[in-house]
Amino acid sequence: WHILEANAYMNKKQCGTLYENIIDETAYVDETLRIDGYLKIGKNSKIGKNVYIKGNVIIGDNTIIDNGVLIEDCCVIGNNCTIQNHCKVGALTTIGHDCIVEHTAEVSGSVIMDKNYLYHHMEFFGICGERCDLGAGTICGTLRFDDGLTTHNINGRKENAGNYSNATFLGDYTRTGVGVIFLPGATVGTNCVVGAGSIINKKVKSNTLIYPKQELVEKEWSYKKYGW
Repeated sequence: WHILEANAYMNKKQCGTLYENIIDETAYVDETLRIDGYLKIGKNSKIGKNVYIKGNVIIGDNTIIDNGVLIEDCCVIGNNCTIQNHCKVGALTTIGHDCIVEHTAEVSGSVIMDKNYLYHHMEFFGICGERCDLGAGTICGTLRFDDGLTTHNINGRKENAGNYSNATFLGDYTRTGVGVIFLPGATVGTNCVVGAGSIINKKVKSNTLIYPKQELVEKEWSYKKYGW
């Protein structure tokens, strides 16, 4: 969570220096862009139709932002990224290089490191290590029923991470299946696979495959049950 704290500080500092738009001559910004702040955008990058930037934002080179994307204040997006199709990048988020954030995905107050893939109707809050692939419907719980903060055990010592206690922390080279739910404060190590439908409420060690075991009930059924 110290990474998230440092990220929030640096994003505010970098974006706070923008007092005018700085648009590289090779960049393209569509006339439908709505912006409530200032934009810095690098070489050969593109902002397409119906994008809303709600604050000051920094975008690197060769990056595409297109089709109804919402980007909130103090976000930094790297090079060679594709962010499109009605996804949301929440305030204080950093997205590294070579990342894809796709259809209705939401990233909020997070650090998304290089070469990550976030697709299809999902929500992430926390740290996502390099080269992770998050399956459709992957969701992070951020609010406990007791409104409390998750206590983390670090080398046998209990620690409270303040505003980021309930974030999710994923290591490098981790993949999730469809419909994975991370409960507040979940931690997954490097080189892991979290199988479809898993509900993770603990620390998962590195080099682990974890998935749910279910019992199915099978009965006879036909259209005659409803008289069709």
